[in-house]
Amino acid sequence: MKYQEFYGTVSEQLKCEFEQEGPNIEQAAEYCAASVRSGRVIHVFGCGHSQMFAMEVFYRAGGLVPVNALLIPHLALFPKAKLSTMQERIEGFADKYLELEDTDARDTMIIVSISGRNAAVIDMALAAKKIGMKVVALVSRQFAGSPPSRHSSGKNLMDTADVVIDI
Repeated sequence: MKYQEFYGTVSEQLKCEFEQEGPNIEQAAEYCAASVRSGRVIHVFGCGHSQMFAMEVFYRAGGLVPVNALLIPHLALFPKAKLSTMQERIEGFADKYLELEDTDARDTMIIVSISGRNAAVIDMALAAKKIGMKVVALVSRQFAGSPPSRHSSGKNLMDTADVVIDI
């Protein structure tokens, strides 16, 4: 049955995640814990479907309070998905948005992007690093390693992060 095949695939992926990404997850947790202990926040950013990661950890009953979801309307799938696709490829927007936020070197920035190739996520990572934040990237290493960067630096999100978690 297909549901059993699905269960087997998901179980195997979770097993690999725990075995291979454990040290990276622990390092990311240390960065986040240090931010919270110092009275600061964890910023979470993504474009398109990756905005859901920020939504999942922000403003949840019983959830971690010091989380700042960077939910930029121009990068959301609603009301026009194609607008999100166009906007995430434009340099010089996401980093300017970060200037509107209360940020500090003691903050942690989590950025989610399967490909890690678009300008918005790279701009956000570079801006966070310039402030002095630790940057955690959630990417697909397999996919992110193949398409070329769409950022003028030629970098991928993986190249800018302090720790990378393969999702």
